[in-house]
Amino acid sequence: MIAKAIICRELGPPESLSFDDLTLPEPQSGEALVQVRRIGVNYPDKLIVAGDYQLKPPLPFVPGTEVAGEIVKIAESGHEPPPHIEVGAQVMATMRTGAYATAAVVPFSAVRPVPDGFSLSQAAAHPVGAQTAYVSLIERGTLAAGETALILGAAGGVGLAAVQLARTLDARVIAVASTAEKRAAVRAAGAHEAIAADDDLRTAVLDLTDGRGVDVVYDPVGGAAFDQAIRTLAWGGRYFVVGFASGQIPTVSVNYALIKGISIIGVRAGEYVRQRPELGPVIHAAIDQLASDGKLVPHIHAELPLSEAAHALRMLERREVIGKLVLVA
Repeated sequence: MIAKAIICRELGPPESLSFDDLTLPEPQSGEALVQVRRIGVNYPDKLIVAGDYQLKPPLPFVPGTEVAGEIVKIAESGHEPPPHIEVGAQVMATMRTGAYATAAVVPFSAVRPVPDGFSLSQAAAHPVGAQTAYVSLIERGTLAAGETALILGAAGGVGLAAVQLARTLDARVIAVASTAEKRAAVRAAGAHEAIAADDDLRTAVLDLTDGRGVDVVYDPVGGAAFDQAIRTLAWGGRYFVVGFASGQIPTVSVNYALIKGISIIGVRAGEYVRQRPELGPVIHAAIDQLASDGKLVPHIHAELPLSEAAHALRMLERREVIGKLVLVA
C-alpha cells in the first residue's frame, strides 16, 4: 500500500522533514492495517527528529507515536484476533515511530478501541499523556487522597492529564503555567490553584501550603524550574522527572535528598510498560475507562493537516499549545 507520510531522512529541525509517498509492508500474522485519520503530536516527536531523544531509529523513519482511525485489513493468522480487532472498527494505536502517515501497520497488542464518547481526535491525543500521568502518579507515585501534587508545565498534554488524574484521586492540585490563558485552562481541568511560571515558585507553594510543602512534584519541564520545585517538597516527598521541555537537564545535590528524605523518580512511561509487559493491559484498561467516564479527556488545541507537521512541532517548541495538537491525515 502507498501512503502519504512525513519522512525524516536526515536529523535536524522540523523543516528538514519531507511529505512524500511511503510504501507500507503487508500486515503479517498478528498485525492490522489502520487507515489513519488523526495523529497526536508530542514534544518527543520534535526531539527524535533532531536526534536529541533517547530513541534513535535508523534513517529514514516516520516520526510519531499516536494514531486513531479504522482497521482496513487484518492479516491471516492461526488464531482469532481480539474482539475489537475487525475490519471497519474505529481504533487508536501507539507505536514507537510511524504515526505521521495516512496508514500504519501495527501489532494487535498496540491497538485499542476508541473510548466511549471520544472523537477520533481525542482518541489520537489520549494514550501518551494519560499513560505518562498514570505511571507517574499511580504506578510509581502512589498519590493518595488528601496529598498535594505540584504539576509543572500543567497546560501541556502530559501536564493536563496529570492535573485531571490527580484531581480524580482526590489530591490537592497546584498547577504551574506560563500565561493567564493557560492558568485558566488548568483550573478548568481541575487544578485547585494555578501559579505563574515566572513566580517565586518556592515562596508561592509554601504560602499555599502553610509552609508544609507538597507531597509530589510532577515535572515534564526540567531546567530552572527544577531548582525551585524540588525545594517545595515536604518531608518524604516524591519528585517525578518526566521530561525536559525546557531543553535544559538540571542537576541536584544528593545531600538535599538525604536531608528531606525525598525520592527522585525517573518516569519513562512507554519503557515502563515495555519492561513490565504484563502491566500494559492493566494500565491501558484503567486509563481508557477513565476516558470513557469523562475523567481523563485530552484538550485539543488545534487540528492541522498532516502536511503541516513541521509547523505543529514549531508551535510546541514556542509553547503556544494548550493540551494537544492533532494532525489530520
